[in-house]
Amino acid sequence: MPGRAEWIGAREMRDERAARWWGRAPSPFAAGVAAITALAVAVRVGYVLVVRRGEPFGLDSVSYWLLGKNLATGRGYADPSALLAYIHTNKPTAGFPPLFPGVLAAFRVLGVGTARSGAVAAAVVACATVPLVAVLGRRLLGARVGLAAAAAVAVWPFLVASDGSLMSETLAVPLTTAAVLATVWAAERRSLRRWAVVGLLFGLSSLARSEAPVVAVCVVGVTLLAARGVPVRHRLAAATVAASVAVLVITPWAVYVVRDVGSSALLSSNSARTLAGANCPTTFRGSRIGLWDIACTPVVDDLRTDEEMAARLGRKQAQRYVSRHVFRVPLVVGVRVARTFGLYAPRQQRDFEVVESRDRTWQWFAWWSYLAVLPVAAAGLVLMIRRRVAVAPVLGVLLGVVAVSVVTYGNQRFRLVAEPEILLAAVAAVALWRRPVPGQVVATSPGAGMAVSGQR
Repeated sequence: MPGRAEWIGAREMRDERAARWWGRAPSPFAAGVAAITALAVAVRVGYVLVVRRGEPFGLDSVSYWLLGKNLATGRGYADPSALLAYIHTNKPTAGFPPLFPGVLAAFRVLGVGTARSGAVAAAVVACATVPLVAVLGRRLLGARVGLAAAAAVAVWPFLVASDGSLMSETLAVPLTTAAVLATVWAAERRSLRRWAVVGLLFGLSSLARSEAPVVAVCVVGVTLLAARGVPVRHRLAAATVAASVAVLVITPWAVYVVRDVGSSALLSSNSARTLAGANCPTTFRGSRIGLWDIACTPVVDDLRTDEEMAARLGRKQAQRYVSRHVFRVPLVVGVRVARTFGLYAPRQQRDFEVVESRDRTWQWFAWWSYLAVLPVAAAGLVLMIRRRVAVAPVLGVLLGVVAVSVVTYGNQRFRLVAEPEILLAAVAAVALWRRPVPGQVVATSPGAGMAVSGQR
């Protein structure tokens, strides 16, 4: 047993280390990230209180807020529409995954009493994307790229509008960004614990947005397929661990859905309505091709209709229509993807998306900004590939966005989880600003090449 002198000496050493840590001045990178994050908070709060001042929230935003209110007041995860129509009816629902309503319920408990103030609080939480992008950029290509990417994300119009819309993307975007960062981290070493972290983060993002599993499969799949020199057994083990942890995170919600709503609802019963509204005559031809039409969703008699039955009807209706119009699927799918990436009927797309608690003028400004930055981001992607940086997770997110659009419909909101990849534009901007002299070697992060080349 150590004596009293040894205990005292060990304690003094710990105290000395703590004093050195707390007394240490923040690094320039950390100070820059803190300042940029403060800017992001100011911009988003200003957007909610000034740009969207007096404008009503959309139906989905109101539903999220009321779901959070029901949770905070002890009514459980109850359908807000049923409670409005039948005062004493607590109808279980799986209309939306639970993570964002749960956060809004926590806001209510803490005293956030209105939807406007809830949007402000959610926008502040969404600013977590900024430091995550900064760390991701630094890990891939250095501190300059990280700070430039963080600054771009802080003022990026599409993300500002999303973060202030009281929608679940305020959680889905930072969680997906964290999962991509974790994937880059996991690809650097053969550590299954790191892939467990990847699964945890993608599981949480799936509890925020029901299409997140599609993005997760693409990110993990592309990263592991691109990991040259890594044994197949390790790739399979990594994928199994990530998937197992993600399923474990989702399981409590899935149990609730199957028990109280019905197995046909899956992660969200709205997914069936999405499929039905995206696969019908008005969205397969004409001016609304590639969009979503609420008039195509199954009609229910009243609010007491079983949610599982409505989900089953919507899914069957979509399957029946697609099977009868297979020849038009390639065209419709192409339009969906083009709409999601802002390359088809931008004015119509703006008007379609305004109902999702977004300002019309701001959306138009956001689209022009996106169009201007798009070629710069493409140049950044080329530079990353040429420098053999771990670009596979970044490409996986983009592939996931494409896959979601192919299965559902065209909406720029689906692209939001990939918007932090504006760091691609930051790569090109920094490269143009600071061109290396002839013969200079460009350094990358220690394990950055593994996801592409398998080098250690």
